[in-house]
Amino acid sequence: MRYKTLILGVPGSKKCPDEYEASAEALVPRSTLLIVTTALQPVIMQLGFLELGQASALGSVEWGTEDLLTPVTLSLPIKFDAVRFRNFTAGVEGQVIARFD
Repeated sequence: MRYKTLILGVPGSKKCPDEYEASAEALVPRSTLLIVTTALQPVIMQLGFLELGQASALGSVEWGTEDLLTPVTLSLPIKFDAVRFRNFTAGVEGQVIARFD
């Protein structure tokens, strides 16, 4: 199985931002599995959902509640269409490796 991947805060990758921004978001319509590993510092994760008939663009995503992830590895069998991450503490960068199916 080939997963789409978003990597943040790991040397050689994009930084994990203090505020949500496009570089830390992934649009993955109709995903059914999220595998996420966080390290170093807590990060905030937010899942997004597209309504039926909406265009597949980040601007049309309905974002859910924010979830605090302390350094952890999770495998979540959940239906979602987008995911985004940000640092929990501004200026203190966490690491995120997220895979989607």
